[in-house]
Amino acid sequence: MTAFTFELPGGGPCDAVRWLQEWSIRYQEDDNDEHNSLVEKYQSLSAADFERIGQWKDIGFKRVEKWKAESRPDTMWRPNVASVAYSIWMEAANELPGSHFDESTAEAFLKYWETRKCTCEQKTGTVERRFGLSRASTLLHFVSGGKFPILDRRVRAAIQSLTGGLARNTVDWYCYTFCRVFTALAAECHTQDVRRLDNALFEYGKTRPAGLAKETTTNRTKFTCLQCGQSAWAMPGARLLCGNCYKNGVPEICLMVAGSGE
Repeated sequence: MTAFTFELPGGGPCDAVRWLQEWSIRYQEDDNDEHNSLVEKYQSLSAADFERIGQWKDIGFKRVEKWKAESRPDTMWRPNVASVAYSIWMEAANELPGSHFDESTAEAFLKYWETRKCTCEQKTGTVERRFGLSRASTLLHFVSGGKFPILDRRVRAAIQSLTGGLARNTVDWYCYTFCRVFTALAAECHTQDVRRLDNALFEYGKTRPAGLAKETTTNRTKFTCLQCGQSAWAMPGARLLCGNCYKNGVPEICLMVAGSGE
């Protein structure tokens, strides 16, 4: 069972229902109607809809609407813009319309899209970037009709603060930990409104300490020596000896024990 620690915007503890109420009303992005419209179409999303999803994710609904109102093309929504994975979104618009999503394939779906790469021509040369888990989980969210939550850096920061555990930026962590934690959090908040909970997590994550949810695609584990407390990070399954104890003449070889880490 996941234990949560809830905090009010002004500081101080609160219960889950109050936490959801206070943080969700702080969400001011004005994109919930666009989100809900796309979620409702999950069984019949068109190529244009997937392009809208990409704009919603990478540019932001307010900016898109502003440019439309001014009858000007959005200079951000094109190839070779560093913050926009335009080419991969267009690949999704080409590949996904008409396809049927099977919930049992969620992990494979994420791994397929998360590792896709796009190139961006810049003054310093060609830069290659991954589509990433944040965007891949956004795709998953919409093709599943909102059943799978979006995981971005703010949501990870919020989950870390709420649970006191490490929120990893990996497909495995998303599938086997985050979805379970998200479901438990919704139950504790007594809500079935996934979007409202996502709004609350987004706002809560914005206030968390800098670096709390550092983006990483590495798979390192923290190892700690139970004798002296020395820590080190290595790949899961590694066997580490504590050099600190060895140097200080501890008679027994001290194996470092795996725990949580970055």
